[in-house]
Amino acid sequence: MARLRFYARDAQLVAVPNQIPLVGTARQYVGRDFRPAANGKPAGYPATKEPQAFNSDTPAGQLLIDEVRRSRRQGSQSLWCADEATAAACEVPFVAVAFEGGQWRQTATAQPSTDDAGNDKPGRSRKSAGRK
Repeated sequence: MARLRFYARDAQLVAVPNQIPLVGTARQYVGRDFRPAANGKPAGYPATKEPQAFNSDTPAGQLLIDEVRRSRRQGSQSLWCADEATAAACEVPFVAVAFEGGQWRQTATAQPSTDDAGNDKPGRSRKSAGRK
């Protein structure tokens, strides 16, 4: 049984699998805490500074693995994998992230110039890929 650890990504809300909120309680989202409305600020779900962990052999863990794989195939990724073991379980490349401005963001040193298939990222031509 491996531990899967995830961070919230951008403004995406991924519901905690198999979680049914009680009447009058807020929904739970992976890597986010509920912040009730206060002092004129609206309620929200800011990203947490700590990753949310799930066991890989539970239904919730399997659903999150499937969610990350599916979203990656569709051209985005709904959650950040917090460690290399989680990325390997989800069969996605590990990307280093840092907590900045209340969100988890990809660090500048972790930006690959090609995708998994070896193709240049959009916006870069093959001719300019090797030039400085």
